[in-house]
Formats: sequence, structure tokens, C-alpha cells
Amino acid sequence: MIALDRPGMGLSDYQPRRRLVDWPDDVLQVAAALGLDRFAVLGISGGGPYAAACAWKLPDRLTGAGIVSGLASLDVPGVIAGMSRRNRLSLQLVGRLAVLRRVLMAKMAASVRRRPDVRKILVESLSEAFRRGSRGPAWEMGLYARPWGFRPEDIRTPVHLSHGEQDANAPVTMGRYLATSIPGCRASFYSGEGHLHFVDRLPEILAAVEAQPD
Repeated sequence: MIALDRPGMGLSDYQPRRRLVDWPDDVLQVAAALGLDRFAVLGISGGGPYAAACAWKLPDRLTGAGIVSGLASLDVPGVIAGMSRRNRLSLQLVGRLAVLRRVLMAKMAASVRRRPDVRKILVESLSEAFRRGSRGPAWEMGLYARPWGFRPEDIRTPVHLSHGEQDANAPVTMGRYLATSIPGCRASFYSGEGHLHFVDRLPEILAAVEAQPD
């Protein structure tokens, strides 16, 4: 498994004015450097739109794509139904006020206090996201509030979607919209589970993505 730092986070350089549809080009550069001809992609939570962008732009290179607890484009009518008021407000403001990104992630970390192993991962992830400062995360949150630049209906890569029905961060309305919009999407919805449902289901999620028809 290869996990890439998105621009401005971790060890990746900040890219001014980058768009969601620019990400697949970065992925292709990494694939070329590693000699990978065919591969699958997986995006969790805010990574969901990036996996979708790859599925749209790289159908000839991907064997499959996975979208887990993924955000949908916020310009779709009704798609944020079920999202908490706090999260809706955060998405509206956090692109302009980078400090709210830390607040939002800190609240998510606190919400899993009964799972110290998961909380540790979230805290480390947050620290890594801000390794190069706040510009990358701030721009990232601004992207989520803008149109994607492509339609899910135009995706031609096999996609498996996984979503918890009690997700308050990326409400299930987002998952259902993507599942019905992406042609041939195979979807699994989990009753009584939330945004972090993937923590204990990652092996089966990976197996589902790998099992996509090539």
C-alpha cells in the first residue's frame, strides 16, 4: 500500500491554486517513478473526492477505486442532509480560517476517546497534515466547498463504495448520491455505524476494491 501526502501536507510541497482534478496527475508521476502500470486507488473521508477524480481521469490505468466515508460535492441539492450543524459551519468557514481545521480534527479525535488506538492515529495524522504549516489544509477545506470539476456520472472505472448510515461527518445522503450517480458502483452501507466504520472493516474494504473486475 502506498499512501501519498496531498499538496501542502506532510512532506508534500504546497501547490498554489491547485484543483481537485489536478491530483490524478500527481498520482501518475508517482506511478511512473515506481514503475506501476496498473493499480487501484482508495480514498477515505476527505480522500473520497480524490479517489473519484482518479477514477474519472485515469480509467485506463486503474483496476478499481474505493470510496470510504467519502464526501460528495457540496453543490448537489440535499446532499448535506444529516450533516451536523457544526460540521456544515466548519466547511463554510474553515477554508478561510485555517485554525478551524485543527479544531475540527481535535473534536473528531476526542469523539473516539474509547478507542485510544484510533485516537492516536488521528492525532498523528493531524500533526503530519500541519508539518508544513496551515496553507495546505486550509486550501484543502476550501476545495471541498467548490464543484469537483467533473461529474460522477462520467466515471468509467469500477468503484466500490463503503459508508456508515450514522455518519455525521459525511452523511449517508452523500454516499447514496455517489452510489446512484457512479455507473456500476458497488456499494455497502452499514446500519448503526458512523464515519469511522472502516477502522475495523479495512481488510474487507481492501478486498472489495482489489476484487473489482479489471
